[in-house]
Amino acid sequence: TRALSIFILPLLASISLLAGYSLKILWAVHMGGWLISLTIVLSFLYMLRYPNFFQSMKREIQKERYARTQLTGLDVPRVLKQLESLMENQKLFLDPDLRLSDLADELEMSSHQLSRILNETFSQNFNAFINSYRIAEAREQLIQEPEKTVLAIAFDVGFNTKSAFNDQFSRITGMTPARFRKKQSKTKH
Repeated sequence: TRALSIFILPLLASISLLAGYSLKILWAVHMGGWLISLTIVLSFLYMLRYPNFFQSMKREIQKERYARTQLTGLDVPRVLKQLESLMENQKLFLDPDLRLSDLADELEMSSHQLSRILNETFSQNFNAFINSYRIAEAREQLIQEPEKTVLAIAFDVGFNTKSAFNDQFSRITGMTPARFRKKQSKTKH
């Protein structure tokens, strides 16, 4: 019931201010101002008393937002197979200009739906998902094509800059591409 005051007071303040300005009633404008001030003070006190309240409210709002991008009606296992085919057979990740919307269009779904599938299935956002495929491809090329430069491989697997490639490669493998290649060539001999 106390939490409701945080929502009711701003509503009353808005009504009071609207009525006061439109009907030129000064006391209603003053009341609206006081109600806004009271709302701010009560919100602050409520936040001190129940620090997790606003975080849990934020989680509920996010759940509601996700509910609006329902996956109902989508055959998620079929989408995942199609996604796997697009990545492993067609290697769409090699396109440096690939965007979430492009991949969603290929899968005939909305960007929100694809984003949700990636988050829920792989615990990754779009960029992390694509980069994991790019780095896996780069690892293969670094081993199988020793004559190719690291920069050439970076461009081949879809990165636009060597620094972005090195950063992602290090983040995923724990070492630079050059060190990875050197370590792999030592284990072959």
